[in-house]
Amino acid sequence: MRNIVLIFMIGMTLLVGCDNHAINISEMKVWDKDFNVIRTINQPEVINEIKTIWMAKKKVELLKRPDFIYKIDIVSEGRSTRWLYDPSGYATVLSKAKVPLYQIEEANKFNKIIIP
Repeated sequence: MRNIVLIFMIGMTLLVGCDNHAINISEMKVWDKDFNVIRTINQPEVINEIKTIWMAKKKVELLKRPDFIYKIDIVSEGRSTRWLYDPSGYATVLSKAKVPLYQIEEANKFNKIIIP
């Protein structure tokens, strides 16, 4: 059982991306609250812009959990990670385990790119 937990934690670290650790994003899919794909982003120039914003996110602690409206699937090195996203700039990995909450500093710019 400990091995499974350890493998899960290592996998989450790889998929989440260590803070300020470069990741190689190849595609992002944005889903609305009704599970409709509203945007697929795979153009290298747009990915690079998103990646710059995404990698600057900071861990935060809030008293109240945001009302996540969107799901974002990030494909990196052949693996997909689903994030929950609130347009106020908060994001977290979809997981049953307790995972950190992040704030995207340039939320307005990020929203203009990912939300049609």
